[in-house]
Amino acid sequence: MGNSDSSDSTPGSSERRRKVDDLRRMGFEENPAIYALEQSNYDVEQAVAYLIEQNQAQTLVSESTTVRTSPYITNQNNRTQNRQASTISRSRAAEAAIRRRENDSRNYKKHSSTSQPKPKLKPQATTGTDNQDLKDSLRNRAQVLARTPKALDAILFLIRAIEKNPADVKFRTLNVENKMFKSTIATSPAGLEYLKLIGFQGEEFRGARPRHFVLKSKSTDLARLWMGKAVLEKEKEGLIYATAQEQMRFQNALQQSLKSANEEEQKRRAEYKEKLSKEPEAKAGIAVIKVFLGNDIQHSRRFFCDDTLMSVVQWLGTLSSVIPDKLLLSEWDLVDVSLYPGKHIPVCDNLGSTLQSLQWFPSGQIEIRAHKQ
Repeated sequence: MGNSDSSDSTPGSSERRRKVDDLRRMGFEENPAIYALEQSNYDVEQAVAYLIEQNQAQTLVSESTTVRTSPYITNQNNRTQNRQASTISRSRAAEAAIRRRENDSRNYKKHSSTSQPKPKLKPQATTGTDNQDLKDSLRNRAQVLARTPKALDAILFLIRAIEKNPADVKFRTLNVENKMFKSTIATSPAGLEYLKLIGFQGEEFRGARPRHFVLKSKSTDLARLWMGKAVLEKEKEGLIYATAQEQMRFQNALQQSLKSANEEEQKRRAEYKEKLSKEPEAKAGIAVIKVFLGNDIQHSRRFFCDDTLMSVVQWLGTLSSVIPDKLLLSEWDLVDVSLYPGKHIPVCDNLGSTLQSLQWFPSGQIEIRAHKQ
């Protein structure tokens, strides 16, 4: 299987050099790294997979050749056989790598530790022994992490710090009871699982639940770390992460508006309160409206059933003067969550609608959300 012809997509010499250096930092030798990049059209991720397959094939061929060698074979014949075996193993490894990439089902056979030698840089995945299986596991956890941007960002920062400071112990030891850990990585259910996949191990003490997770320098798999970083960087560019970021910014703005207590804000809230009719007592013909404002914050108030949406908006203004402005500008959404799924209520088009016509009688539940494009 020959090298690919040069084309416009072939990277320049400096880019090729950088990719070779990346593979060398992972523990691969330079010449095999160059060959693997040529075979994979200079895709570093595919080159890593190819090199791992090649290491497996070469180890198997080496053992097989040792068994078959006769004491009567000359040293020259040994070298010839080794070159032939190396050529065959490279060809088979390349074909295996291509078949694995093209096979969507990605089925794999389990190998026992006694029948298969362990390659030097083989990822020690907890969910499988195949390189593709490790990548799938990382992707699945990364999609969960993307729903909590601060958790994803914290792990990505950690991996980059380890790459830049491989000898610094502080980046390799994590205390799960630490306040910073709890407020970042631990906020996602996939945080700890992702750390384990990239090589962190829990240190138990007298059978208790591990308080520290450590990435030991002797067992560090640079290829595994690199793959973990690449998966997170790609997920950070995706829709899930972007949506979560927007939701986080919205929640921060909403909570800040609720906490604001400056003189101007107090004045505006008082103006909304003056426009609002007195809250009626609980009796027939009364609607109870409950609003959810995120972070388990909720408020409720009684209205007459023939009061309009305008009255509800004015009431929201007494909680935060920012809310009516954002709703009227369609920067935030008012969502009816009385039933599932929630129904968006266009505020400007329904200011004159009664609570009864909005089906909020005898009760209604609404929520303020980030505007959905």
